[in-house]
Amino acid sequence: MSQSEALKARHEQVAYVIPSYKRHTTIKQKTIKLLEDYNIDKKQIYIFVANDAEAILYKEALPEYTNIIVGVLGLANQRNFIVDYFKPKKMIVSLDDDVAKFYTTDKDKKKTIIIEDIKPFITQAFRDCKKYGSFIWSINNTDNPYFFTNQTSFDLRLLYGGLYGFINRHSNDLKIECDHKEDYERTIKYFIKDNIILKYCNYGLYTKCYKGEGGMNTNKFRKEDNDTRVEELLKKYPNYLVIKKCKSPYKELRIINKKGKYNPVKQLPKIERTLFIENLIDKLDDTQFIVNRDRDTAGYGFTMTFGKHRIRRVKGLHDCKNNIKYNELYKMLLEYGTQYVPKDIIWNSIQCNKDYASNPHKDLNNKGESYIIGLGNYKGGATTINGNKYDICFKPTIFNAKIWEHSNELSSNDKARYSICFFNMG
Repeated sequence: MSQSEALKARHEQVAYVIPSYKRHTTIKQKTIKLLEDYNIDKKQIYIFVANDAEAILYKEALPEYTNIIVGVLGLANQRNFIVDYFKPKKMIVSLDDDVAKFYTTDKDKKKTIIIEDIKPFITQAFRDCKKYGSFIWSINNTDNPYFFTNQTSFDLRLLYGGLYGFINRHSNDLKIECDHKEDYERTIKYFIKDNIILKYCNYGLYTKCYKGEGGMNTNKFRKEDNDTRVEELLKKYPNYLVIKKCKSPYKELRIINKKGKYNPVKQLPKIERTLFIENLIDKLDDTQFIVNRDRDTAGYGFTMTFGKHRIRRVKGLHDCKNNIKYNELYKMLLEYGTQYVPKDIIWNSIQCNKDYASNPHKDLNNKGESYIIGLGNYKGGATTINGNKYDICFKPTIFNAKIWEHSNELSSNDKARYSICFFNMG
């Protein structure tokens, strides 16, 4: 089976569910149109309505859709009904009934980019869930690209109710109790149970909360019920929620961010400034670094490679010329790697940087985890990995540079900032 065939087969196992109430026209114009544009098989789409009378209206509006299911009244009750409707382990994507667009942003976060095919994203999200031990994933809960980041979060962050995916479980401790703020309740319950939530912060969708006909807007006391529910959740989960200050007439909540069980970055204890380390820094100070103009994605800067490297349009790995040209430094780097880099980190290349502010990038030719450390008397110069900043000055840091986007800042004083990365050039 080819990779594309495997992707298609895996995606066909996904169910797209849309709970909807009094919006048979809206759902056809918005979410259904969006899924049709993505060529989602109609057999994979399930529309859950409140009663038989609603079912008649939806079937008239959407005659080609056979999976119009009569569930129960109320969003929370309907969410629980959907969970019970499907078998455990089923991969389910839940969408609001008024979703108009699904998009990401360009690197500068200045404009949105419409996702042309949602299937690879959905499939990868469920693969990530199984890889990292999560049962649920979501996207950014804002439609403003300014607040997008190139980050995949594994921590306690709000699961956006407009679009999220989950691996089904019949667990009473995950049941939703109230229509209002049900996304906050779901977020906390999943985090308490699994200690991980997947959130893709560079993807969002366009929908209109608190607006439009039908849905929860049929409740004339929506504001009162919302505000009551906010107080209930604050009382029940005081360690997870606080009041959010905003201009909305509705009371709003804010999740208290907490670390989950998985962290793609591991920092080892700070190394001591031994005589060998001081001699290495002196050797770096004495070295005439050259500008590397071959790193198109990371950007130009004072950076040199030792050990093995690739030559464009030439197969295989080759010895770097720097091994001979800067032989004394190369020997010291090899000695550092032998003394300090953990034995389970496989490496055959060393990247040595000086005052190099790299652009956000991934090292797609790397294989496995990399080891990086900052050396020198510099201040600041943080390294950003998967959207989080890390101080690597004399602090060995391990992460997979092929998977997680990373970059770094310059020193905030007049001292040179050196960083040395040991990695496997696959």
